[in-house]
Amino acid sequence: MLSFLVVAPIALAQQNAQQACDSVTSYNEIQPITGPAAAAVAGADAGEGRGRGQGGRGGRAARPEGPLVNGYPAGRGNSKPEITLIPKAPMLPYKAVEPPPPPAGTAWGNLGAVGFLSNGHLLVFNRKPQFTLVEYDADGRLVRSIDENIAGRPHGMRIDKSDNIWITDVACHTVMKLNSAGDVLLTIGTKGKAGAWDEAAGAHLLNQPTDIGFGKNGDIFVTTGHGQPDPTVLRFDKNGKYITSWAMKRPEGASIVHSVMVDKDGNVLVTERDFGIIDVFDPNGKRLREMHLQNLTCTLYIDPKGQLWTTAGFDGMLLRLDWDGKVLGWLGQSGPTPLDFTEAHSMAISADMKTIYAADSAGAKLHKFVATN
Repeated sequence: MLSFLVVAPIALAQQNAQQACDSVTSYNEIQPITGPAAAAVAGADAGEGRGRGQGGRGGRAARPEGPLVNGYPAGRGNSKPEITLIPKAPMLPYKAVEPPPPPAGTAWGNLGAVGFLSNGHLLVFNRKPQFTLVEYDADGRLVRSIDENIAGRPHGMRIDKSDNIWITDVACHTVMKLNSAGDVLLTIGTKGKAGAWDEAAGAHLLNQPTDIGFGKNGDIFVTTGHGQPDPTVLRFDKNGKYITSWAMKRPEGASIVHSVMVDKDGNVLVTERDFGIIDVFDPNGKRLREMHLQNLTCTLYIDPKGQLWTTAGFDGMLLRLDWDGKVLGWLGQSGPTPLDFTEAHSMAISADMKTIYAADSAGAKLHKFVATN
């Protein structure tokens, strides 16, 4: 009976998410989500934040008993720690300020991701039908809503060097490439169908894709399996042709493979969020090494100066790292003030390094930080 009580709400959220996918129309069509599907975004968002505690300040985060991954606890689950672990590193010289507001008359949904176009404009990937992908200029003025209702449940977003916008949809199980005008150029996966990619069987399926990374030659790396038993990294060429893939499941426990980026040497970095691990692979999936952090490793980011960062999820921080995973500095911190995080999900830094934006995927907030020196 206890198992039923735990599993049923998760299954319902997944069903609602599928209904949301069914209500997403083709480009530039507006079809409001109503009825049972209207709860899909909220239901799926709640699924991402299941079991959160009250949060706290300072000290060391409580660690669960159970199996270890190379001597480290096998994940904390989708939960906010009762005490946030503050890294032994300086706080970075940025201060929180008021961010741009959502479109007039609306409120933010939980935010999946943020990113900068080459002209300095900010994109916000919002879990809110009709205002899913929103653009602001460098002064924080609303420019446009690029596309209405394009994703059932927005998750990851990356902007490539040609200003193409790549988004992942964990409800519809697709990765989409849009140009800067919002036209859909490429879709990877089969909309509304979850499963494994099998070239021999002709099954072009993804299961809850979370993020996208780009190789120097234009290859596309996709992480899948958000909380599912089959976490995978898939590699495609620039045209979306499948090249290879590798499994990410660990025998010690379910791994939430959450983010992927490619470093300057062509190595593929992948986060296992709740394990606090950043894995390093070669482009064909050969494991080279692991970085272990004491905070969650949510989404990876490489700033304009080539520095590695990760958002720390329910630990509520942005962490600047060296390439061995050592925390060099941090900002944010979960807590009760209006500008504090519920979940630090994604981040982006302006070309001049003076402005940082972060998406809060459980607190329905956009965060903005500006440099103080």
